[in-house]
Amino acid sequence: MTATAKKSVAKKSVEKTVHKPLKSMTPRSQDIGYGPEPTWSKQPAEMERISAMTRMFNWYNYHYGKKEAKDCIVDWLVRNDRIDESKAFNRLPEAAIFKIGIGWICRANLLGLTITEKELDTINTTITDYIEAGKLVKEVVEVAEIAVKPNIQDRLREKMSEAAGELEGMYDEMIMAGAKMSADYKPVSLLRSMNVAPQLIGTVKEIWERRLVELQEVAAGKDGDLVEGYGHFGKLQVRNLIKFAEQVIADCGAYVQIKKVERKPRAKKAVSPEKLAAKFKLLKEFSELKLVSLPAAKLIGSLKFGTGANVKS
Repeated sequence: MTATAKKSVAKKSVEKTVHKPLKSMTPRSQDIGYGPEPTWSKQPAEMERISAMTRMFNWYNYHYGKKEAKDCIVDWLVRNDRIDESKAFNRLPEAAIFKIGIGWICRANLLGLTITEKELDTINTTITDYIEAGKLVKEVVEVAEIAVKPNIQDRLREKMSEAAGELEGMYDEMIMAGAKMSADYKPVSLLRSMNVAPQLIGTVKEIWERRLVELQEVAAGKDGDLVEGYGHFGKLQVRNLIKFAEQVIADCGAYVQIKKVERKPRAKKAVSPEKLAAKFKLLKEFSELKLVSLPAAKLIGSLKFGTGANVKS
């Protein structure tokens, strides 16, 4: 290799990929009360970080969903020169992205927020888990599609699983925001927006009932393993997690009642006049008075059956 070629290779090895400038995310219908997209030109003080991130989560969750969260994660990977991972993550279906809060943290990091080692570990672990799960799901789905075509019950269960994942994502966002309970977390609104089948809500409720029991045992402090597992949460944070689980359970019950009220009564199937008059006994002709009756089907609505009403010719 010539000296010129060596210099060229060396020059390319130190060059960094130049990425396009970040554009602000501007919602189509922006609520004035929420303001513009949060920026991080100045790092929040340690005592203010949780509240600042909670406001950030609320802003993105108010305006955007899975699609934008996935795009933010892919963009973050690309701008960190993790191209292979970005391509693998981009191939994942939007429906599989439950923990959308990770996307908002990635976006905030690109906009200047310095993330902690714990947050970075959570981001990397989540991305890796999603990519690996995506590979397995793809293999299973390909086999399943060949074996059997999903029926309506399969689709209803899929919708239920998706809703359960969304609730998990909401729970994770709460934890990442410091396990602070907020009125912005509305499980019943999520269930209504996804139109989950009421008969399958019991499955979601059971998941959170088991979690509530576990959290109550943590609060009681009698199980050493659980106390150690939740050791990074304070007493107030554990109480907030319990409140969240109780809210999900209560909202599951409220959702079922709402669907009962909203359910329209089944419309009665119209019966043809011919069928209604099929067994009606009719004198077709009265020759003495030269009277001829109309077909029974045409008399429906004119006669009051069983009342002895007379019809004038």
